[in-house]
Amino acid sequence: MRSSRRRSERLQGAWSRAVYYRDILLPLHERIVNETQLQYNAMQIGVFDLLRSREQQIQAAVAYIDTQLNYWLARTDLDHLMSGRLPAADGAERLMPTRSNGGAASGGH
Repeated sequence: MRSSRRRSERLQGAWSRAVYYRDILLPLHERIVNETQLQYNAMQIGVFDLLRSREQQIQAAVAYIDTQLNYWLARTDLDHLMSGRLPAADGAERLMPTRSNGGAASGGH
């Protein structure tokens, strides 16, 4: 029972973080980029300031995707436990394919 409670708390925490990113951080970064764009258009700041704010927006979006991944891994882990299957030792089954750069050079250019 303790294992299922721990996994349920992990799922709730992952869900809360994902909602926080979706509802608070991502709209905030979008607003910051829009305001920075206006300042850039008025020649109050330089291009590097605009690029920095856009970079921070992208980093927030990547972090949001990571929170979604953690949520779905936690949910899958809890679902496996509730269905009677034992989860992997690290807390979730990793079924994502590995990235490789093999075959990048194709064609006769």
